[in-house]
Amino acid sequence: MSTTNSIWQNQGRKLRVALIDGSQQLIDILKNKQVPIQVTMSLDEAEQRLNEMSSFNIILVGVTLYPIRRRVIGELRRVAPHAGLVFLRRVPELTTEQNVLEVRDQVIADFMLSSSSPSDVWQAAESLTTIFPIPAWAELERPPEALLVEKAVKVVSQHYTDPSLNLQRVAEKLGLSSGQLSRVLNQHAGMRFRQLLQQTRLEAAKQMLASGQASVKEVAYSVGFSDSDYFSRAFKRYTGDCATTFKGNTSV
Repeated sequence: MSTTNSIWQNQGRKLRVALIDGSQQLIDILKNKQVPIQVTMSLDEAEQRLNEMSSFNIILVGVTLYPIRRRVIGELRRVAPHAGLVFLRRVPELTTEQNVLEVRDQVIADFMLSSSSPSDVWQAAESLTTIFPIPAWAELERPPEALLVEKAVKVVSQHYTDPSLNLQRVAEKLGLSSGQLSRVLNQHAGMRFRQLLQQTRLEAAKQMLASGQASVKEVAYSVGFSDSDYFSRAFKRYTGDCATTFKGNTSV
């Protein structure tokens, strides 16, 4: 058995590896490096299959153009506390070619492991560090709409506490019609404006509740909800936990 294979199969235990939101190019790169990927799935599928994640020893989350749907990342640590988590992201890097300075994108890996992760998981994660960084591939080239999506996310992040914030107001700030912004979000971010706004508010609410310094009702109003009961129902659908339970769980 080669050294690489022995890393992924130690003392009769074969490590299980899942890849979330990975392109075919990334799959090919990892397989060429003899990383034994058992399961691949999209972010949407991962959200639906969170209860299965505890069976994997290494979970890789691939590069995506739009990170706004990545709340599943925050849930992975909760459902798979002993797994090694590897998050890939694209970063610009200055390179010199024929004495010309250029900016090129590379894909790097961020690792998240727990002190409770088994030694073979740590060894497997260490072997992955030798693969990255790698050059970004063609499908990661940013389309023109990417800037519009990022601008929309920024506007929502700046104004989500306003209960009257809506699609029309954000579109006006971007110089677009409501229909144009709605199409951009649907086609290039995979979500409706209402989903983006509510997700932004609920992520902020999670942080406030985890601090334990405000009541559920105070949090609801602080992040832009005008009805605390509706907030509680939305929070339950989004996280799977009651807001009061989440507030009391300081480990979240």
